Amino acid sequence: TPEHQRYVELFIVVDHGM
Repeated sequence: TPEHQRYVELFIVVDHGM
């Protein structure tokens, strides 16, 4: 689902921020 993809992208951004 597109919503899941959005969460995945957000998680990646957070991971890079860390």
